[in-house]
Amino acid sequence: MAIRFGITLALMAVIALAGIYYLTSVGGQLDRIAGVNNLKPKNANDIRSALSDIAYLVGEMATTQDRGVRGEASKAIDEARARYKAAMERLEPINRVIGNANLVSVR
Repeated sequence: MAIRFGITLALMAVIALAGIYYLTSVGGQLDRIAGVNNLKPKNANDIRSALSDIAYLVGEMATTQDRGVRGEASKAIDEARARYKAAMERLEPINRVIGNANLVSVR
């Protein structure tokens, strides 16, 4: 009976160690998913902000006759387009990583 108890205790220890090992690996995967999921909204917000600025500035250019204001708006549009392009370039590799890794987004 002592041998059976020893075997049962050893198997319980193996199961506990295996559980601890798998939980640590799951923690690493969750950190990776959280990192990717936090970068996407930030870049998407940067894109949205740039597009909003462009739309406002185009409206400003359309409603004013002042060449100085139009020139400033044109420069600001170029800057907003650069911000948009930079955010898109940061977002594209993240989407490729997610597509290749088949990560599931938890909402």
